[in-house]
Amino acid sequence: MVENTYPPKEKTDRRIQRTRHLLREALISLIKEKNYEEITVQDITERANVNRSTFYLHFKDKDELLYKSMVEVYDALAETMLANKKEQTGGLNLDHLSDAADFQHVADHAEFYKVILSEKGVASFVVRVRKYLARVFTEHILEMGVGSAPRFPLEAVGHFLAGAEIGLISWWLENGKKQSPEEMARMMLDMCAFGTYWALGVPASPQEEAEKSEG
Repeated sequence: MVENTYPPKEKTDRRIQRTRHLLREALISLIKEKNYEEITVQDITERANVNRSTFYLHFKDKDELLYKSMVEVYDALAETMLANKKEQTGGLNLDHLSDAADFQHVADHAEFYKVILSEKGVASFVVRVRKYLARVFTEHILEMGVGSAPRFPLEAVGHFLAGAEIGLISWWLENGKKQSPEEMARMMLDMCAFGTYWALGVPASPQEEAEKSEG
């Protein structure tokens, strides 16, 4: 999990939280207007109506602002992804890999995700998101238990699921979140569980047909 570099929550008063929120929202709004590389600390503080000296009390530079904002979002995401899975027992159940809470979390932070995952976002951030999600998925698969002979390395499966979720999140946000979080979770699970051929409504792949005939 990404290391949380914030002070303990009890030591972070509302004024500090408000200042950090203003700076994060300022950065996000600026990314909508121009590339991340072009944004300066001066741009951020002017947009947030915060003094430069105040900015440097909280962050070393804009990269640290983005990173710590990412940590906040990651922590909230991890809580929603794992809260409903703690009581999971028994064998592998793909229904526990994604649920409506995952996509509800995205909806609650829609502006953040929509900007960061857009062409104006930061590539390194998306890589961190993918690696984080891949780790969460892989750990959860291990917790649920797997078959005795998985066809592919579990980490590869974790990265596949992470990429699928990021892709669906991007598509959902770009298209105005027309589907509910419950519908998106079901879409994610069904496509990952049954595959592309099933999603397209076409017959099973030749390999699958061959495996059926051998059985």
